[in-house]
Amino acid sequence: MDIQRIITILEREDTVTRLYFTNKRSSNYFSYSASLSNDLQNEIKGLIKNYLNYFIDIEQTQFSPLGYREKTIETYKINDISNYNDVIESYKQ
Repeated sequence: MDIQRIITILEREDTVTRLYFTNKRSSNYFSYSASLSNDLQNEIKGLIKNYLNYFIDIEQTQFSPLGYREKTIETYKINDISNYNDVIESYKQ
């Protein structure tokens, strides 16, 4: 995962921030998006950028359900996340 790339994308002026609330009912996902003012969008982006800056030089390791290794950030492949596409599709509804 290229954390610096994510930070660069967040710094672009044309980046729109959306906040989704997702609920699972039975086997379906339903998502709702809140309207955010430009000031709030910028505040959220700033919080995320500050948080990500901490991890730029931290070693990345593959997620393990057996435990967490100190001073690392765990990553996980999207293809390995069950129902990932269902959740993303719920954002479009």
